[in-house]
Amino acid sequence: MKRALFRATLVSFLLSFLVAVGLYAEEKAGSYEDCMSSFDIEAAIHDPVAVPYISLLKEYFACSAAAKNDVEQCSKLSDTDAIRACQKYMQRYWLFYGRLLREGKATSTVLDACRSSSEDPKDADLCEDYSAAILNNDPSRCEKFTDPNKKNFCLAAARRDVSVSRDNEWRGKIYFLKAVAEGDPKICDSIIWRSKDSDRSNKTYEWLKWICKGGASNNISVCEQNSGFERFKEAYCAKKASGNSQADTALGKKQESE
Repeated sequence: MKRALFRATLVSFLLSFLVAVGLYAEEKAGSYEDCMSSFDIEAAIHDPVAVPYISLLKEYFACSAAAKNDVEQCSKLSDTDAIRACQKYMQRYWLFYGRLLREGKATSTVLDACRSSSEDPKDADLCEDYSAAILNNDPSRCEKFTDPNKKNFCLAAARRDVSVSRDNEWRGKIYFLKAVAEGDPKICDSIIWRSKDSDRSNKTYEWLKWICKGGASNNISVCEQNSGFERFKEAYCAKKASGNSQADTALGKKQESE
């Protein structure tokens, strides 16, 4: 009798334990799904859990900086080097070229950005002509450039002509100008690095591509298509749901494969 009672009690305990484990697992799975479906990037980046993953958002924040026309978006990256890189590429591509086309005129702020980025003082004096050439598709405003390479780029930029050079820098900028001018982020997908032996340059052009997408679309939701954003979202929600290192392990494996 006692043995039968003991067995019944043991079976009851085991069943209760299994049910509890099942409910716990279901709750954890549900919390991951809830996090994914109701994900809020602004809330997530202020959560201490997100700190190890924020560097994944560098291209996303560059994109959102262009979409919002707000360089301060770069400061949301917690890594100092990533913040500086974001600001550098915004300075190189958006503050002059992007804002010129977005605002439709060469404002004092736009011209200041052009002058500050000019290595040669003579080029700084040509910023008004350069702006007019790009903004009005007017190649005649390029005639004052004495350096043949700079003059040729000015002509290509004014005509939005990517066929004149195989140089990656030229092609990238011209596709960028064309995309922002036409408001078509799909054009940004043409910004690619054509050399197989320069990984660093390829990463540079990923920055430009996403600044292009944000600037051309003027829509931050386009930035959420960035793979880094998706990886951040998945890792963050997995970490929130699991409370262990599974998210870090999965993220590490994914980064190794890329």
